[in-house]
Amino acid sequence: MIIPTVIDYVASETIRQQAGPAEMAGMFHAWNYCTEKAPTGWYSGELVIPTQMDLLHIGSLINPRINGYRKMPVTFANGGSSLSPQQIPAATVRLFNQLATSFDFDVVESWCQHLLYIHPLQDGNGRTVSLLRNWILDRLLDPEMLPDYNF
Repeated sequence: MIIPTVIDYVASETIRQQAGPAEMAGMFHAWNYCTEKAPTGWYSGELVIPTQMDLLHIGSLINPRINGYRKMPVTFANGGSSLSPQQIPAATVRLFNQLATSFDFDVVESWCQHLLYIHPLQDGNGRTVSLLRNWILDRLLDPEMLPDYNF
């Protein structure tokens, strides 16, 4: 069941990231996927940590044109560039392995920044990382918007 806080969150994230109605609908589908995969959460001691496959699946739900990792280079608004497409699979393996070993709030924030820097998807990285962040922090029912990491 989608509650008002989730509606506000999805609307705010999609508007902030200049996404359209199709992507907004996709984000609701992705949110449902996350809640099904992580139903109990951190405080029960049964947190289900997302995987690379979850990253790719959430990305494809948010933007159905997404099929796997990005294949084109990315340049950020500040002129910097992300990893090359060939470096993405190994970099995400390292990042998800790091998350599986231990984390707290600061580790999760750093993890999100690194995942956004890797920029694994051609489109929808911010919305995907935002959902993953809320999943990991057990905030799916009271989600927070992704902080602006200024790349």
